[in-house]
Parts: sequence; C-alpha cells; structure tokens
Amino acid sequence: MSIKDDLEENFEQLVETLEKQRDQIKLKIHLGSMEAREEWEHLEKKLQQLKVKQEDIKNKADQIGEEVGVAGKKIKEATKDLGKEIKAGYERLRDLL
Repeated sequence: MSIKDDLEENFEQLVETLEKQRDQIKLKIHLGSMEAREEWEHLEKKLQQLKVKQEDIKNKADQIGEEVGVAGKKIKEATKDLGKEIKAGYERLRDLL
C-alpha cells in the first residue's frame, strides 16, 4: 500500500469516526432538548398552580380572617414546598442546558 493510499484510508476512517461522534452528540442534544422541554412544561404547570394557590390564600385570608390559623399555616407550608420544588426544577433545567 502506498503512502497516498494509507493517508486516504486514515483520512476516511477519521471522517467516519467524527461523523459517528457527531451523530451521537446530535442525538444526545435532541434528546436533552426534549427532556429540557418536558421539564419546562412541567415546571410551568407547577408555577401556575403556585399562582392559583397564592390567590386562594389571599381570598381565604380575607374571608375567614383569624380563623385561618392552623389551616393558613398548612397552606403556607404547602405553598412554600411547591415553590421549593419549582425552584429545584428550574435549577435542574438550567443544569440540563
């Protein structure tokens, strides 16, 4: 085999290897973006739930005043937990991107 043939063969192998790596990375990016998009949609729903709960808390507090007591604290804690979950999700999403 001549040097020219050897170089051509090595070049072809290099190109094939690089194309395979490129295709694998392209697939990972595509799947990663799907995962990120799904996570985004999930978090958007959670954020909307949090906003609704916030409005509920305001309305209920106005309606029942001091009777809110324990129930209000539970709602507040549940809302805080949901907020923490959304925050953690956004952090996971940021790390995915």
